[in-house]
Amino acid sequence: MPTFDPIQQLITITEKWRHLLQKDFSCLTPEQQITSPAPGGRTAVDILAESAMVNGIVAYHVANSKDGLPTLEEIRASQTGKDTPETAVAYLNEQTDLLKKVILGLDTDTLEDKMSPFGFETTRFSMAEFGAVHMCYHDGQLNYIQSLNGDTKVHWSEE
Repeated sequence: MPTFDPIQQLITITEKWRHLLQKDFSCLTPEQQITSPAPGGRTAVDILAESAMVNGIVAYHVANSKDGLPTLEEIRASQTGKDTPETAVAYLNEQTDLLKKVILGLDTDTLEDKMSPFGFETTRFSMAEFGAVHMCYHDGQLNYIQSLNGDTKVHWSEE
């Protein structure tokens, strides 16, 4: 009889949403990847780089049970040099792999530990899950960019 493994579940959803985010990113044209869909808006590359940065922040909090967010200067510094499709994808892979490493190192007995990294109380499990949830959120933004450019196809089933 199979048992639920929360660590494996966290790894599975983190991998799934990284894969889907990258798949939808790759379905954008090179021009769509680097161009904002509206004046003052963010590019798909920006969205990938932010997803990567958040995975790194999540990994830090899950590993250290620390509260607080990086400063705006730290966030800007983490984004430096992540402004091409290649560097954004590499950054996402690097930070997602870091998050997975942290998750794999967790003791299941600590998953219900409380923490307040963003100013509200959550569990270590929910914090670890946030990396995947955040990538899911941003994948929706990439889907919207696709639809603005006439691409209404769901690319997830294409391999």
